[in-house]
This record gives sequence, C-alpha cells and structure tokens, in this order.
Amino acid sequence: MRILLVILLWVSQSLWAGSQVNVAVVGPRSGPVTEYGDMQFTGARYSADDINQSSAYSVHLNLISFDDACDPQQAIDVAKKIVQQKIQYVIGHLCSSATQVAAPIYEKNNILMITPASTSPTITQQGYRFVFRTIGLDSKQGPLAAEYIMHHKPKNLAIIHDRQQYGKGVAEAVKATLMQNKFPIKLMLEIEVGRMSFDQEVEILKKQGIDFIYYGGYYPELAHILRQSKRQGLSIQAMGPEAIASQDIMPLSSQAADGLLVTLPPAFSTWPAAKKIVERLHKERLDEGSPFIYTSYAAVQVLAKAISESKSLVPADIANTLRQKSFDTLIGSLSFNDEGDLNQFKFEVFRMDADGKMSKVFSL
Repeated sequence: MRILLVILLWVSQSLWAGSQVNVAVVGPRSGPVTEYGDMQFTGARYSADDINQSSAYSVHLNLISFDDACDPQQAIDVAKKIVQQKIQYVIGHLCSSATQVAAPIYEKNNILMITPASTSPTITQQGYRFVFRTIGLDSKQGPLAAEYIMHHKPKNLAIIHDRQQYGKGVAEAVKATLMQNKFPIKLMLEIEVGRMSFDQEVEILKKQGIDFIYYGGYYPELAHILRQSKRQGLSIQAMGPEAIASQDIMPLSSQAADGLLVTLPPAFSTWPAAKKIVERLHKERLDEGSPFIYTSYAAVQVLAKAISESKSLVPADIANTLRQKSFDTLIGSLSFNDEGDLNQFKFEVFRMDADGKMSKVFSL
C-alpha cells in the first residue's frame, strides 16, 4: 500500500501532455483601484487562452480569480483560501502591501507566486524561494523620476506620499537619489489614503511656493489634490509612479492632471509581439495602453513555459527552472536572479494629456 501511495503521489506531480493546472489570479476586483485589477485579470486571461490553444505547451491552465481589494487583511484571507484549495500557483497580488503579507504564506506552503505589478523591493529581499515578479523595482523607478526632476530643475519641489508600502517606498527612492545629488527638496508631506479634502495641504503648498510635486501612491488622492490646487489658483506640475496613470484621473481631477508625468514600463502595446493582443483589446473596447495587461500576460507565460521546461508540477522544480533559464515572452526575453527579480527591466517617463494620451518624454 505504501509503495502504491508513493507511485500515486509521483504521478500527481509529474507532467504529461494536457496536464490540468489550477492557477489563482489575485488582485482588486473591488475597492478604489479596481481598474488596475481589471488590467491584471485581462492580461492573465488572454495569456491562458493563448497557451491553452497552443501545442507548444504541456499544460492546460484553469484560472481561478480572487479579489483582495488591494487590502492587506483581505490578501491574507485570500492566501489562506488558496492554501486550503491546494492551488500551487499564483499570479498576483497586484498592490505591494497585499503581496508583502501574502508572500510568506505562499512560501510556507510551497506555493509559487509571480506578481506582475508589485514594485516594492522589500518583497523579494526576504530570501524566498517561491516569489517572483515580471515588473521592475521602485529602486529603479524612483531614481529615474529623480533624474528627470534634476534635469528639469523645478524651483520648489515637494515630495508627497500616502504612507503605504508602495507609495512611501517609491517616494523614498526618489528622495534618496535627489539627496545624494544635493538637489533641494522644499517640502515633504504625508497624507492619508481615502481622504477627499486636502485644502490644508494645498494651503501649505501655496505658502511654500511649490511648483512641482512628486507623489507616491495611487491616483484618487492625487486627483483630489490637483483639483483643489487648481480651484485655489495654484498651478503645479505633478509626477508619480505607474499607479497614478489611470484614465480616471483626468475627470476626477477636473482635468487638473493635464500634463501629468508618470514613470511606466515601455509602451508594450506598440511592440510587434503585442499586435494580436492589441487587436483583441480593441474588439473588447479595452485600453491598449494599460501596462499591467502585458506584465500579467508575461507572468502567465513564464509560468507555463517553466512548467513545460521542468517537466514537473512541483513548485520547487519550477522555481529552479525560472532561476536557471530565460524565457521569450510578450514583453521580451525575461530571466530572474536569485531573489526572483528580473535581471533587466526598464522604466520610462511619459506625459499624460487631458484626453489620456501618453507620450514618452524621457528615458535613460
């Protein structure tokens, strides 16, 4: 009987053509940043569809969606559900604060996770075996923003963040680079997530003569700050990370975000490999410029490729394969270092116009 159990266990963890693999996709289906979750779920869905229709892969992926609302406590609850359901692979989470608390749960239970959107460096600094990402780090994104700021030399710069892991982390990365280069920072401010009135902060910005804001956080709060600044006659150039690049920021800010500067991944929608994806997005009337669509597509791709390459369904084998090989994906050839981060990933600076159009204005 014992030999039979061992054989059955080996068979269940072995890969054969058409193996059915359940994959959890976790992100915000509710809450203030649902838009970014929609990007993630769309990219994962497109990728799984293409993989399941291709003879180049040894697996058939069954995606199972979970909503964490980008909330850490809900992320913990979702991670526990995934453990209970014995799902061995996760695409997500999206927000760094959610990923941070879910990652140790997955690690403890030998569940392989690939986040397509969490950029906080601390996530992969814990020595995890099963945590990966298909996006770059704030430790790269922040210095790029700082380089742009130093190049354009605003008179009075303020750095504002929302105290959350993602927003504070990228703002601190900008601050560190500016301080290293002795570039003056006129003002540092922290705000609370969920607030809609920032009249007091706007008064401070006016008194300090602030003409440039770097904002670390998500778009709703920045939209309110810019709208209220405009109402009080204060003209400010704003800049921030990818989480402010929402089409909703223009109407929410009453167009005060016109000219917004954003650090983003390259415009993957213009790459030849993305042509079919863009056509499908047009048919579904979805925004082709959404970066998390493409990084999520690539996350599912590398998972399927690593499973096929390793000829195993054991997460440890797949994690080893991810660290040992490179993988051709929709967003280029990807390879991972020992920490689970990409060996190379580039951010660029884009300007968003009032109609939501993005144009690249700076890169290194």
